Amino acid sequence: MEDYTTSEKCLTYLMRIYSILFLAVGYVFLLFPWFTLEAIDRFSGHCTILWLLEKNPLFEWLHWQLRHGKVYAEGTPQGTLAEYFWVFLSFSMMMTIAACSYVASKDIRKNRSVIIPIILSKLASSLSALTFYYSRGIFAHLAIFITDFPLAS
Repeated sequence: MEDYTTSEKCLTYLMRIYSILFLAVGYVFLLFPWFTLEAIDRFSGHCTILWLLEKNPLFEWLHWQLRHGKVYAEGTPQGTLAEYFWVFLSFSMMMTIAACSYVASKDIRKNRSVIIPIILSKLASSLSALTFYYSRGIFAHLAIFITDFPLAS
């Protein structure tokens, strides 16, 4: 890694962080799927978020108001098999991203092509979430866009 450029070193460290982050968050999401949705619902009611989405001066001047509906996951029973179907798919995607990040971090020049699936998956999830946010106005979709889009760029 001594002959890597500064940007290659940064990318290597970023891939290492991603591998740990997606591995840990993937297991949290698998074991406690409703915890994530409840946390996002609670966060959407926070006064700072409400100010950003409704009362911020720039949005008032532009006559914009972002919707911020809730998923209402609080108190949701453990769910049906159909709901867990999506949890398993999300978990497998997070494990794939963790594995790709780990492989890429081992030799960033040799394994550069492994980064492409990471970028494509984050781009697909962020743009899908943005589309769902504009069609349904649920804050969880906006949160997905905010967290995933920077990873794709």
